[in-house]
Amino acid sequence: MAFNGGPPEDLQWQRVDVDPSGWETDTWHHMAGTWEGGTITLFVDGALVDESTQANGLTETPSSLDVGGGPLVLDELRISSIARSAEEIAARASAREGEASWMYVTDLGPSATQQALGRVGIDAQIAIDDRELPLVIGQRAYARGVAVRAPGFVEFQIPEGYQRLTGSAGLSPFGEEGASTIVALSVNGREVQVYSDLTAGDEPAPVSLDIEGGSTLRIEARVAGERPGAVAVVGDLMALAPEVEGPPSFSRQMEADEVTIQQMRTHVAEFEFDLPEAPKGYVIYAGHPVDRIDPALEPLGKAFPEAMSIQAAPGEYEAAQFTLCAARDLPSVQVTAGPLSGDAGVIPAEQVSVQLVRRVLMRRGYWMPRKPGNYEVVSRFIFPNRDFWLPKGNLKQVYLLVDVPEDTAPGEYAGTVSIEAEGAEATEMALNLTVHPIDLIQPGDKRYGMYYRMRNVVDEPEQMHAEFADMAAHGCTMIKGGAGIDFSKDEDGTITWDFNTIRTMLEGGREHGFFGEITVYDNLPRLASLMGYQGLDEEGHGEPVSEQEDLLDVARRCFAELKQ
Repeated sequence: MAFNGGPPEDLQWQRVDVDPSGWETDTWHHMAGTWEGGTITLFVDGALVDESTQANGLTETPSSLDVGGGPLVLDELRISSIARSAEEIAARASAREGEASWMYVTDLGPSATQQALGRVGIDAQIAIDDRELPLVIGQRAYARGVAVRAPGFVEFQIPEGYQRLTGSAGLSPFGEEGASTIVALSVNGREVQVYSDLTAGDEPAPVSLDIEGGSTLRIEARVAGERPGAVAVVGDLMALAPEVEGPPSFSRQMEADEVTIQQMRTHVAEFEFDLPEAPKGYVIYAGHPVDRIDPALEPLGKAFPEAMSIQAAPGEYEAAQFTLCAARDLPSVQVTAGPLSGDAGVIPAEQVSVQLVRRVLMRRGYWMPRKPGNYEVVSRFIFPNRDFWLPKGNLKQVYLLVDVPEDTAPGEYAGTVSIEAEGAEATEMALNLTVHPIDLIQPGDKRYGMYYRMRNVVDEPEQMHAEFADMAAHGCTMIKGGAGIDFSKDEDGTITWDFNTIRTMLEGGREHGFFGEITVYDNLPRLASLMGYQGLDEEGHGEPVSEQEDLLDVARRCFAELKQ
């Protein structure tokens, strides 16, 4: 354990060590270090192995703490704000597996869960598309705890040796707007704590109740009023042994903008138009993959289309898309597609994939601050098909991708797409495909490439070759590697340069079949800075770098060498 600190004029570097050469692989050791005043210590398996009294005391809160290095696996890392005593460390190191002290209840895993929509969140709130949102009460975010969408519950079996439960309860700001809930905690079927006056935005309410080991703890979120969808959160839910205090709350206060952005994420799939009559609880609109969804306008595509039609050539991928809009809460929706059959043959079902489009927040520019006004909603990603749930007033875009085999005979093919929502008769649509007698030819000058950071792998040839091979296997034949001329200045003021990143990029590209032009950076701003030239400011004042003959002379010689 190393320490480097103290006032700037009197920094002290000290370290305490243990020799692990006698340790066997696949064995566990308890390690603890303390720092108090000018003393640092290192304990291994409860015994003091090294100590230094030459370190400085704490002058300010450390900005970073590094743990690890070497072939180690870390488990149960704990950082304390006080220096633990030798007695405490020895007791902790000698604790036997299974001995009760304290534990996060969510480490147990639930013994039973049920939710009308979605699934109970463990250490995160689960939103539609299985997106994880932080566990928040008011503006405090918890790393550990449960989130239950009303109506729903979760149960845990509390092990022997624990007698008390603590935590914080409240409502998430990411539930349905205007919905409220009653949160009830029960032990072995008997209600022991009920929160009935919680509203989103309130500060956390304390949880503290006695419990016997072996009991069943049930956390239930009931609908209060007429609207379901409020989300109950119990953060830092811990089981404690007698006379044991748990660690400090593993939580933090969120900024208002953070909360707002997360709230925006919960609304990305909502639509604002009125649906036509929907006896099945949903409406299907035909669409095209490039259609942009406007949640304020009813889609132009036909509602409940009898068929969707696409055209393709052998060896081509072709897509169709439809949008499902929920008129009621849909706990489970399943979309399936069968084979496409025609007089000329059959395209197997495995060539017709169903994929689900995910709507997300995207910053208008990656350089923009994470402020609510800098985001827009886009239908950006597709995910593998699965059963999904959809709350009332939300939409789901479904992407059908047909991989037409290269040996497919031209002709007409047809299949069926089925949409089955819980509590309603299935809807079936035809998927019609026309395969034309056209041979697709790959353009010889068509190229595909990636942005890449060459600087990270100049001294890591194995990593570089593995990543170049990976890019080549995915069709890359060009690269924009951020490589440029590296200018530097010797102690005597002489300007020097090297082309290591450029040379590494060229060699890697050649070896893996890359070809054609590449872009490199001249880095002349760096050269100007080394030679003491500031250039023009933002208002155009100052001396233009382009008029400095000594700089231009260096650049000419460098570029000539680069060309060579």
